[in-house]
Amino acid sequence: MRRDNIDFKTALLHLGEDHKSVDKPKPLPKPMPYQFELPDPNWQLSAWKEVDAASDRLLLNSDAMMGREYLLRRGLHRGVWYAWQLGFSHIFDPKAKCTRPAIILPWFDFDHSHYVVTAVKYRFIDENPNGLRYLSRRGSMPLLFGLWDALPEHHTLLIVEGEINALSIWQCIASGVSCVSFGSESGVRTGILKQLTRMYRRAFVWADDPKRAGEIRAAIGQQVHALRSPKIDGVKWDANRMLQERVLMDFLSQELCVPCLGKYEDWN
Repeated sequence: MRRDNIDFKTALLHLGEDHKSVDKPKPLPKPMPYQFELPDPNWQLSAWKEVDAASDRLLLNSDAMMGREYLLRRGLHRGVWYAWQLGFSHIFDPKAKCTRPAIILPWFDFDHSHYVVTAVKYRFIDENPNGLRYLSRRGSMPLLFGLWDALPEHHTLLIVEGEINALSIWQCIASGVSCVSFGSESGVRTGILKQLTRMYRRAFVWADDPKRAGEIRAAIGQQVHALRSPKIDGVKWDANRMLQERVLMDFLSQELCVPCLGKYEDWN
């Protein structure tokens, strides 16, 4: 979208074309497994209203204290909440058959003129062994979490598993590095990742399972490096665990060979 100054839907259509001949007139590409229709404008309008209300609630309302405490326990500061438009609400869990508190995670991007939201996910934060951990708003079409920060001037792309890990990395990542997430392992859209990595000089993938990371690298089909979570006392530490233990910046600086500085460290 930013490179060619085109809208989101047209950019998706271009994903199926040879990237070297995008500007040549040709028939629309044949449908690919990773192509899909965007949520319609009415859905997006309704989704943005929900996201805006949830964001205001997280930042301002006394009944969202549980959400604020949860994010701070995970090491995520208020600057991250603002930037990623995180929110808080009470959402009905169909598995637990009750309403539960949840952090609202919008999947969005924007071009020079408007925002596009493709999905809204709910991360339940109470302890309910009979309930779900995550739930998506009906009609969501997850693309990539964090596309809004995939900027053309960046030189390095880091692809991670899980939204909370992506938020953790963004909080302390170096300038010039983009971080996107494919969400859960089942949600990988390798076709879109393949196109996205072409914008960068370097790309890394970080999944909890090294074998899964290798599969994603192979599917992308380009020179992509893999990061491996360190195992300490027999326990594998993901990005958020390392953030909480204040070792994530050092880990990323070493693995990416770039100096990483914490963002919003003074927020509390």
